[in-house]
Amino acid sequence: MSGGFKRTYWPELSTATDAEKAVKGAAYIAFFVAALTGVLSLLAWLSVAQIVTRWAIFDALVIGLVGVFILRGSRAAAVLGLILYVVEVGATIVATGNPAGLVIGVIFTFAFINGVRGAYFLKRPTGAADASGALDP
Repeated sequence: MSGGFKRTYWPELSTATDAEKAVKGAAYIAFFVAALTGVLSLLAWLSVAQIVTRWAIFDALVIGLVGVFILRGSRAAAVLGLILYVVEVGATIVATGNPAGLVIGVIFTFAFINGVRGAYFLKRPTGAADASGALDP
């Protein structure tokens, strides 16, 4: 991968600050997806536009709640957010037959993956053995 692309979509998580930034990025993407889905669902309830179903409001609530827990650094929420997002993108493409949102879907998926990486980095045990087997002081 080239340097700029790699730094943007697969950053090195060598410090807690880098990991926190990745976790916050995933949480903010979850909040954005929840807000957009909620607004589109509201438009469906008001019969203004039928882009998503009315019941997508529940998807919005779930992904918003997952975003809150991602922001707190929950590894389980980060993994759940990634799984939910990938399943939703896949289901949308299968249901519509239109891969129009695939580029944004891939970018957001990288953000969720980095959120998982960051959450695991933040929760790793201290004093873990390095590659040589020696314990950190």
